[in-house]
Amino acid sequence: MRFLVFILLLSFSVGSLSGERQPWNRLAESREVLQGAEVSTGTISLDLPGVTQDGSSVNLGVEIDHPMEADRYIEKVYVFADRNPSPEVLDLQLSPHLGTVRFNTRIRLNESQRVIVLARNNDGEWFGETQEVRVTISGCLSRGGANNDNRMQARARGPSPLASGETGEIRTLINHPMETGLREDNRGRTIPQNIIETMTVANGDGPLLEATFYRSLSANPRLFFGIQPKSSQDLTLTWTEDTGETTTAEVSLRVN
Repeated sequence: MRFLVFILLLSFSVGSLSGERQPWNRLAESREVLQGAEVSTGTISLDLPGVTQDGSSVNLGVEIDHPMEADRYIEKVYVFADRNPSPEVLDLQLSPHLGTVRFNTRIRLNESQRVIVLARNNDGEWFGETQEVRVTISGCLSRGGANNDNRMQARARGPSPLASGETGEIRTLINHPMETGLREDNRGRTIPQNIIETMTVANGDGPLLEATFYRSLSANPRLFFGIQPKSSQDLTLTWTEDTGETTTAEVSLRVN
């Protein structure tokens, strides 16, 4: 009997230690989001390179195997890079009317590190996944790719006509340097941070997706995301810079 109790206590101890060692429990920013909640794995799939030569633009794809229905859906997604000067990369607030959780973007990685993705459903359950990426050239000090001639120029494209419930993809991109506030000019002065802070996607009933961008997102931020519309609808996409300047684009979804 004592031996059985010892084994149970040992198993509990090892399990707790394993949980404590998860990357999201070692990073202050993700611990703040979790507030001590337990995290399940196996629900989130990540598409990331194992090695990248250029840390300024690293492709990240995320897909979450979870219902997106009115009574059970993923409502929040968080992306972190644990060794960036600012670990926060991207937050998403989602509506069940999206019908699916699948998105792709480009991120900055300052050095070799782990990318962490956490998701919470409307019942308060948490899901997590992480992957390590080796980086050859730091991405947080690189110059942005946009210029002032086309800055804040936004583009958005929807899928071809879909059948009801069929999954399509909306592709968005805005020309912007996403200046990190970490670089210096040729006189050694710090260049102020200047980023796109938010992007919202809404139809006539309200927001479908609300994204918060941080300086760890790449220049000319793009966000491709999946959608399963049940009816034709017009979407309005709005980007807001940290100066308060905004720009918009329209996408018409057609459902046969």
